[in-house]
Amino acid sequence: MPYVDGMENPGEAMRNAVRWLVKHGYTDTDIAKLAGGNALRVLKETWAF
Repeated sequence: MPYVDGMENPGEAMRNAVRWLVKHGYTDTDIAKLAGGNALRVLKETWAF
């Protein structure tokens, strides 16, 4: 099965993705979204705390 180079190991996938984004000049805000920020935002908006 084909895979994206650097993403073949699920344990390393997130770290590799973040490193790639940093290397290619993505903003901290965009990187935070990938790292779960968007999911946390949705949870905060939908769950009453």
